[in-house]
Amino acid sequence: MPLDHAVLPNGYTRNAFSESLVCTTDAATGHQLFGSLSQPFIAAHHSFERLFSKDASVRVLASKQYPFAHEAGVYSSLSHEVWFTSNLLERENNKVVEINRISLNSGFVSTVNIDQVRLGNGGCKFRDGVLFCDQGSYETPSQLVYSDFRKPSEARPILNNFNGRRFNSLNDVAILSHASGQTICFTDPPYGSEQGFRPPNQLPPAVWAFDPEEGHVRMLDDSLKHPNGIAFSPSESTCYVTDTSHIHGSGRLDASLESTMYAR
Repeated sequence: MPLDHAVLPNGYTRNAFSESLVCTTDAATGHQLFGSLSQPFIAAHHSFERLFSKDASVRVLASKQYPFAHEAGVYSSLSHEVWFTSNLLERENNKVVEINRISLNSGFVSTVNIDQVRLGNGGCKFRDGVLFCDQGSYETPSQLVYSDFRKPSEARPILNNFNGRRFNSLNDVAILSHASGQTICFTDPPYGSEQGFRPPNQLPPAVWAFDPEEGHVRMLDDSLKHPNGIAFSPSESTCYVTDTSHIHGSGRLDASLESTMYAR
C-alpha cells in the first residue's frame, strides 16, 4: 500500500464494489488529492508510470449489447487476432458461453465454434493455439481443452480429472516454462456449483499444476477459497493468484471476504 493511503481524511467513505481508491499527495502543499477515474491509467505507485508513455491511451476495439468479451484474451500472431470468451449467457433457458475472435486489422468480431468447450472461461497461449479452461456442465466434465488456431474443429481435452475425481469449474490458466519443458498451472474455484451449472464439488478449491508430457497432476495450494486469475512474473519466479471470495457464485457480494492478489 502506498504511504499516501496510510491515513485517509476523516469522513472518507468508499463503496468497496463500485469505487476505486485513487489517492495522491500534492508535492507543493502536502495535501491529499483524490483523483478522477477519467484517466486511462492511474498509478498508486510512481513505479507503475515507467510502463507507459505520458500519452498512453485506451481505445475500444469492439462493443456489443451483451457481455461478449469477458475472459481469456489470447493473441494469435498467425492471423493477428485475439481470441476471447464471453460471460455466462442465457439462451433458450440454457447457460452458454461464446468463443469469439477479433481481427486487429479490421476490428471484425466472429464466433469460433468449438464443441469440446462447453462453458469456456480463462485461456492462454499454448503451443500453436489456445488452452481453454472449460467450466463444464452437469453432463460434461470441467477440463483443459487445447485448440489449434488453424484447426479449432479438432480441439481436444488434455485433462479432466484428478485421480478420478472431477474438477469443480476450471477458471484460469498460465504456462510456466522451464529447462525440462512446460508446466500448466490453473485455478479451480467452486463457482460452477454455486452458479448452478455443475454438480456438487468433489475437490477443494485449489491451484493445480499439470505436466502435459508426463501426465503428472499435483495440487499447489488449497488455501484460497475462490482461486481465480493466475499469472507469472516476467522472470517466472513468482506466481500471482487472485482470490475473489467476495463475489459468491449466486451473485451475493460480501466486502468482508477475500478480494486479494497473492504472490507465491
